[in-house]
Amino acid sequence: MIAYLEGIIQSKGEQYVIVVVNGVGYKIFVLPPLILTAEVGATAALHTHQYVREDSLELYGFERPEELRMFEVLIGVTGIGPKTALGILSITTPEQLRAAVISGNVGLLTKVSGIGKKTAERLLVELKDTFIAEQKKRIGEVAPTMYEGDVEVIEALERLGYSVSEARKALEGLPKELIDTEARLKAALRQLGGAGRKS
Repeated sequence: MIAYLEGIIQSKGEQYVIVVVNGVGYKIFVLPPLILTAEVGATAALHTHQYVREDSLELYGFERPEELRMFEVLIGVTGIGPKTALGILSITTPEQLRAAVISGNVGLLTKVSGIGKKTAERLLVELKDTFIAEQKKRIGEVAPTMYEGDVEVIEALERLGYSVSEARKALEGLPKELIDTEARLKAALRQLGGAGRKS
């Protein structure tokens, strides 16, 4: 299994680059931004997924490990092949895709060629549990009193400069009857008002 390649870009096409490693050229399908910035003769370092099927063997490469992980999550979804997964990652980042799935943003996925509304809705359903589980694992053990939307609230507070522990402490102090995600975010911000933001 080829998981990582570092070599010289020998040539490039509309969807791929040829990377030469120790005299061997590897055809690697990559995202459009890399096609645009890749220069023949330059060094490329790519995290790769080796896609093997009975009638094909292809390599898909990514500059960031997060992109590779998201690609592998996507091709694990029924009916989503590597080209469609690459298409999804061509219009959005892994972080934006997680946010879109958790918030139910079908419109983002329907921008991808070949994905209609029904397919996008199925994707949202299949991916949502996966992403929420990942977020909870990253944030840590979630208290029973926390709501599903609190994962989004914590991430929003992190983007504003607060730590996970500060965000969780603020949420723990909110009234139990306050269940709306947006309302909980605003209330948590009020709780943190005197704490200040990190630089």
